[in-house]
Amino acid sequence: MRVSDKPGKADGEQKMDEAFQPIYIDVAWTHDFEAEPIRLVSQLDNQRYEVRKLEFFRDGRVGYADGLKSAMGTQLGELPVPPLIEINSDAQFDARIIESTLFNQLWSKHAFGPEA
Repeated sequence: MRVSDKPGKADGEQKMDEAFQPIYIDVAWTHDFEAEPIRLVSQLDNQRYEVRKLEFFRDGRVGYADGLKSAMGTQLGELPVPPLIEINSDAQFDARIIESTLFNQLWSKHAFGPEA
């Protein structure tokens, strides 16, 4: 079934849904900087701006940020996130798309869990 063939949605509604499909990415960052995260997990909007972000540090700390709150100095990026192929062209990064369920599990645990 094509997306536009889904029953129960007017054409305009379906286009709105498609326009706001978030993207979830998980980026491993290999480096020797003690103060920098080694993993960045982000929810991006359809223009690739970060909406929510988690930063995992070598010592087990996790920072987070969204449009309302943040922890551990984590901030949302001010520019759109480049395509994965561009990120992965730098050997220190290993970026991949992840499912929304995985992102939301991580977000619930680290942004709303006991350590948040």
